[in-house]
Amino acid sequence: MTPPTQFAAAKEATAPALDWVSRLGDPDGLNRALLDALSHNPDVLQFAAQRDQSEAAWTIASAGRLPTADLALRGSRSVVGRNQVAQAGQIFNLGLSVAWPADLWGQLSEAQRAAALRRAAAETRLEGARRQIVADVASAWFNVIEAITLLNIFEQRLVNLTDAAEIIEAGYRRGLNEALDLYLARNALEQERANVSAQRQVAADSRVRLQQLTGVYPDASQPVPGELPSLGDTVPAGLPSDLLVRRADVAEAWLNVLAADADVAVAQRARLPQLVLSGSAGRVSEQLANIISDGDESWSLLANLAGPLFDAGRRRAQVDQNAARAAELEALYVQRLLAAFGEVESALTRTQTLAEQRRALVQARDDAQRALDLATDQYGRGLVGFTTVLESQRRAFDTTTQVVRLTNQQVQNRIALHLALGGEFEMDGAASRSAVREGVE
Repeated sequence: MTPPTQFAAAKEATAPALDWVSRLGDPDGLNRALLDALSHNPDVLQFAAQRDQSEAAWTIASAGRLPTADLALRGSRSVVGRNQVAQAGQIFNLGLSVAWPADLWGQLSEAQRAAALRRAAAETRLEGARRQIVADVASAWFNVIEAITLLNIFEQRLVNLTDAAEIIEAGYRRGLNEALDLYLARNALEQERANVSAQRQVAADSRVRLQQLTGVYPDASQPVPGELPSLGDTVPAGLPSDLLVRRADVAEAWLNVLAADADVAVAQRARLPQLVLSGSAGRVSEQLANIISDGDESWSLLANLAGPLFDAGRRRAQVDQNAARAAELEALYVQRLLAAFGEVESALTRTQTLAEQRRALVQARDDAQRALDLATDQYGRGLVGFTTVLESQRRAFDTTTQVVRLTNQQVQNRIALHLALGGEFEMDGAASRSAVREGVE
C-alpha cells in the first residue's frame, strides 16, 4: 500500500511538533505527573520487563554462534575380586572440552537476527507504552480540570439560586410573590444541590483515575491547578509516510514481520546437514595430587556432520508454520497501518468540526447570558414571570457548561491527534527511532 502525499483533512504538510505537551499550556504540575507516571506506572514497568527479557533472549541467541568450553575433573575407582583375591584400581582425569557449531548455512546467524529484531520490537513497544501513558495522563489531567471547573460553576449557580430563593421567599411572605414562584425557586435550588453533589463525585473519580496512572495511592487528593487551554484550529500533521517510522505500534508491527521472516529462514536451514566441531585435551593419572605434574596427556578432535533423513515431515511443517505466521503478521501490519491513517484523518477532521461547534456555543452562551440579564430586569419590573427567569438561567447554565465540556473535547482530541501522529514527549525523544534503526540493520 502506497501512502498518499498528504492527509486528506490536513491544510498543510509541515512537520508535526515533537514536544506536543508544551502546546497544551505546559503546566509544571502536568510535567511532574508525566515523569511520575513514566517511572511508576505498572504498564510501563511491565513493558520494560518484556524489553529486558528480549535483551536476554538476544544474548542467548548470540551465544549459540560461539564455541562452548567446559572444564571437568573426573575420578573413578574399581575393584575386581575372585576367589578371595581382590585387585583395586583408580584413575583421575582432568580435561578441557570445546565444541563449536559451524554455521554452514547461516541458521544460527538468522536466529540471532530474529532475536535482534524482537529485541528492537520490544524496545519500540516500550516506547509506544511510554507515549500512550503520557497521552493517558495528559487526558486524565485535563479531565480533572474540566470536573473542577464544572464543580465551580455548579457551586456558583447554587449560591445564586440560594440567594434568589431567599429573596422570593421574603417577597412571598410580604405578599409580593406567588406561591408558584416560591416552589419553582425551591425546586431549582434542590436540583442544583443534587448536581453539586454528583459533580463532586465526578471530580473525585477523575482525580483517582489520574493517581492510578501515575502509580500513587488513589485517595483523590492530588491537586490539579490550571485551566483548560484554548487551542488553534490547525495542527501540523506532517506526511502520511512519516507514520511508518514515527508510530511506535506501526514500527513494532513491521519489526515483527521481519523477525517472522528470519524464523522462516531458520526453519528452512534446519533441514540441511549440521556440522559440529569438538575437541578435548587433558591429563590422566592414578594419583589426584600428581595429575598436573606426572599425569599422561590426552587429546581428541571430532567433526560431526549430521543431516535429517526422515522426520515424518516435521521440519517441512515447521517451515510452513513459520511462513504462515509471517503472512499473518504482514496482514496485521497492514491493518495497523490503515488504523493509524484512519486515526489521524478522524482526529484532523474532528479538530475542525469541534472548533466550529465551539464558536457556535460561545455565541449561544453570550446570547443566553444577555437573555438572562434581560429576563432578570423584566422580572424585577413585573413584566415577566419567574418561570421566564428560571428558563433563562437554565439556558445560560447549560451553554456555559457545554462550552467547558466542548473545550475539553478539543483538548482530548488534540492529545489523541498527537498520539496518532506518533508524538513524542520531550524526555523520550529518539528512543523509538533508534530502536527501529537497530532492528532493521
